[in-house]
Amino acid sequence: MRVLRRLGLGHGGLWALALLLLWLPASSHADDASALELPKLLLPGVPFEIKLDLGAQAANLGASYRVLDGPRDRADGRGDGRVVFDADGRATLTGLRVSSTGQHTLTVEVQGQRLTGTVSAIPGWLSVLPPLLAIGLALWLRQVVLALFSGVWLGALFVGGFDPFRALLRVADHYAVAAVDTFGREGAKVEATNKVVGKPGDMNGDGEIDIADVIKCINVINDPNASAVDKALADYNRDNKADAADVEAMKKAILGK
Repeated sequence: MRVLRRLGLGHGGLWALALLLLWLPASSHADDASALELPKLLLPGVPFEIKLDLGAQAANLGASYRVLDGPRDRADGRGDGRVVFDADGRATLTGLRVSSTGQHTLTVEVQGQRLTGTVSAIPGWLSVLPPLLAIGLALWLRQVVLALFSGVWLGALFVGGFDPFRALLRVADHYAVAAVDTFGREGAKVEATNKVVGKPGDMNGDGEIDIADVIKCINVINDPNASAVDKALADYNRDNKADAADVEAMKKAILGK
């Protein structure tokens, strides 16, 4: 809240900002979003891909295609050719390029269809600014979270057409949510693994580490077909491998009781 006060945002200002962000519409890259997937951002001269999904009607089909940048001009790189769809009717067009910055309207002509979408291209040097901003702010302010947020916001600014408020909204409803979701899923995996594996060295799961566990640990080390759970239990010293060092460590632990 101190930071917000310094910025001149009280509770009323925060509510106004929240309402403004909710009012802003979300941007869309592809007009035919269900069939055409474009990159979020392009760099001039750097190859990119376009993914197509035409469904069952194009399953296992080979077809000619053409990619137009604007109403008439062909896209640089492999602007035309043939593509083979997989069993689900999906295909990827590769090796495409644009030669200039700004907004590009890309049209894919394939199987008698015209699929259109828009995407922006920015100068290559802009792509290094978000990490540089994050690193610079982290070193200057000693505030890692604020530095990372600023770097992500700047990247979202480029993706969102240089609209600062829309970039802030994208950070809140997309990038931050995705990061929290990933963190939560990875944390759940670790917790589940710990529950399954149990206490390192307790090979028989009786809650104690004794000579019986040492014997089973030796058997697991010598068994090339041992399960991942048994190998994890045999890794007594937590060096990510089950070997003789774990056996010696278990022996010392038993003798030291």
